[in-house]
Amino acid sequence: MHNFAGNLVATIPSYLYPVKDAPRFIPASSTLIATLSMSTVLTIIMTIYFRRENAQRDRNYKPPEEYTDEERLAEHTMGDRASFFRYTI
Repeated sequence: MHNFAGNLVATIPSYLYPVKDAPRFIPASSTLIATLSMSTVLTIIMTIYFRRENAQRDRNYKPPEEYTDEERLAEHTMGDRASFFRYTI
């Protein structure tokens, strides 16, 4: 998704900033404000979700530092569902 969004950056300005909207470019500015607002809201929501998920894992499982290599190896294929996994915020 990150690469997809990065590649879109090269094509979007030609559509957002037509000459007929010069010099204020109100539609383009409105689009950018809406996009940044959505990004901010999603960032806040995901931060809250990850903090809650980490707190729940802290309550239900032992701290990640206490897992042995064997325990980690047994769950290594589970990815972020492993009991020792915590999200970095």
